[in-house]
Amino acid sequence: MNIDERFDSIIDSFIENAELLIKFNYWDNLTVRKLHGWLSNFKSREEKYLAAAILNSIIFRSEKAKLALSENIFHILLPQILEENDVYTIKNIKEWINDLNGRSCRELPFRFAAINNVDGRAVKSGEVILSAIQKQFFESTLTVSLDAANSLIEKGKIKALIFFDDIIGTGTQFKTFYEKSLLSTKKIKVFYIPFVAVANSYKDLESEYENLFIRPVEVIDASHMFFSKNNIALNVIDSLSHEDFKAFYLNLCRKNKINIDGNLGKGNLELTYVFNNSTPNNNLSILVHHNDQWNQLFKR
Repeated sequence: MNIDERFDSIIDSFIENAELLIKFNYWDNLTVRKLHGWLSNFKSREEKYLAAAILNSIIFRSEKAKLALSENIFHILLPQILEENDVYTIKNIKEWINDLNGRSCRELPFRFAAINNVDGRAVKSGEVILSAIQKQFFESTLTVSLDAANSLIEKGKIKALIFFDDIIGTGTQFKTFYEKSLLSTKKIKVFYIPFVAVANSYKDLESEYENLFIRPVEVIDASHMFFSKNNIALNVIDSLSHEDFKAFYLNLCRKNKINIDGNLGKGNLELTYVFNNSTPNNNLSILVHHNDQWNQLFKR
């Protein structure tokens, strides 16, 4: 693969844009110094163009952005879901927030729970998100363990259980949790609300269980894959195709002994979708890889 000096201005432009996003705190977990450290991993013009194209493709969700997503859930999505499924009717947002934080909140016919016990371990992203959302929007007594939820279900005290997550990538992690917890056998409606979901994955997952309802705040699809034909940064050089860039990327990973989930992200989803406190495993591995010879950009 060969890229000549005519494209240096594009490289510079993409990097300058990333620097501005950091300086204006849109990328609020990163410093310009760390950005330059990551860029120093790339030596040739071709490698630098690839790195710049990756930076240009990043969708980043800052702390403020996550708060906006959470507000969307509690002001719009969740009230709609509860009413549509005959669980609870919200008269107005002010009364709704009061209900979630009042003394009688335990009488509400739903509870919030964390996704856990997947392969014998807790799912960090779901627990962190639930904790952050709870502090912002509802009384902690509405958060329950699965054992407590099962007791409430058996007594007929709740009609729905609600889970939050950062992303549905392949959906396999939640499927494992759902089946291990036997939720599909319970007489309850389960609402699973991720900040973002891959379109086909979440629809396929939802279709497998009658009592599961998935409502992502944001939906992404194949056009968001880094090596998609929709990636404008990879369309600029007429002599190079998206497949050329993919082959070059994979070779760069091999050369630098990078090997995480096949390097295209779990499920080969090729994402560049990052949260300020986590990087989903469906992302390109080059975003999170680190060792003594390679400077990391984002933490996993």
